[in-house]
Amino acid sequence: MVRLMSKLIIGRFLEVDSFFHRVTPTIKLAIFLLISIVAIVFQSLASYILIAIFLIVGVSVSKIGFKNLILTIKPLMIIFLWTLIFQIIFSRDGDILINLYVLKIYSSAFYNSFFVFLRMFILIGAAGVLTLSTSPLELTHGLEDLFKPLKYLKIPVETFALVISIALRFIPQFFDEIERIKIAQISKGYDVEDLTFFKKINYYGILLIPLLLSSVNRSETLANAMGMRGYGSGEKKTRFRRYSMKKEDYILIIIFIFLFTICSLLN
Repeated sequence: MVRLMSKLIIGRFLEVDSFFHRVTPTIKLAIFLLISIVAIVFQSLASYILIAIFLIVGVSVSKIGFKNLILTIKPLMIIFLWTLIFQIIFSRDGDILINLYVLKIYSSAFYNSFFVFLRMFILIGAAGVLTLSTSPLELTHGLEDLFKPLKYLKIPVETFALVISIALRFIPQFFDEIERIKIAQISKGYDVEDLTFFKKINYYGILLIPLLLSSVNRSETLANAMGMRGYGSGEKKTRFRRYSMKKEDYILIIIFIFLFTICSLLN
């Protein structure tokens, strides 16, 4: 039996009973935003290392598994690679370590590369942990609660949250559809692994046509189903599920406030 799950983890929900799964989705989203702020705004390497350790411990506590965290990062390794190469080539601080006449590599290149690698690891890893431990429905409710103050500015928070939730849900389905098409073509004797690099590029270009048609059909089905359930009618929506603060929420808030304070002092 062929496993259809693609290698992309972001957007998938792993249903297990763990500490992090029991945390209220609003708290998880708020912590994810703070982690993103640390990764983007802060300039301290020690802060990045602390957040990375917090993320690794979170993976262990949430029972997601380090294998899934690696799978989260693996499809984006090409972006990592190009970013590291860009940093090595264009960093111009410090002493010259390697002089190849055309290319000069400075001492700051490796430090900056490691700096950028940690930043991307934190952002992508945190997004993977969030989506693996939060169902699409919880994610929608969490976004609505987190951005609830924006309602007073006449911003359609429910619509915004629903769009993000649907987009995240479609990411794994999108890549699963690619796997299905590839398996269907392999079963007909057309194996992409035997192709050259440029032929593979042409092959994936051809895949876009059935993939686009499938995505349009899936979107129309979803739009019709949402229309039948009253989405977009302008009426106020109610919830079947209500969230309240639990001990896991308070424990996580205390731990992260302590960690965020240390990172601010180190910055």
